[in-house]
Amino acid sequence: LIGVILASVPLSFLEIKNFYGILLSIFFYIPWLLIFYFLKKWSLENRLVTLIQMFDATITFTSIQFFGFGEQHIVPTILISIFSPVSFLFAKLFVVALILILIDKLSEEKEFNKFLKLCIGILGGATGTRDFIALATLIG
Repeated sequence: LIGVILASVPLSFLEIKNFYGILLSIFFYIPWLLIFYFLKKWSLENRLVTLIQMFDATITFTSIQFFGFGEQHIVPTILISIFSPVSFLFAKLFVVALILILIDKLSEEKEFNKFLKLCIGILGGATGTRDFIALATLIG
């Protein structure tokens, strides 16, 4: 709660300039929400972690495809330049799903598995939030 309060102070000074980008991001994220809502074979924690990572991927896709933003990491940049920004969505889905499946299959320690998944979710949530703010404010 303290973190939310402290974060709200600098966020209140940001000026939202790109409502179109926000709407596009929501539009492209809705199919992921629907897919993972109906995908009952997977555990709730796996679905949530994947949805968080797909939020990051969707914001990245929208920013690059429609607003001229660039990718900061080498492997996604190569992938995007060879194919297209939409390839990043499916590559990220594949990698995240593979990692989560491997965690479930290869590790028997349930608490450690949850910790790893929490870390994966935090990484996606942090970068997705940063990119969303950059897209909404056109800072970046």
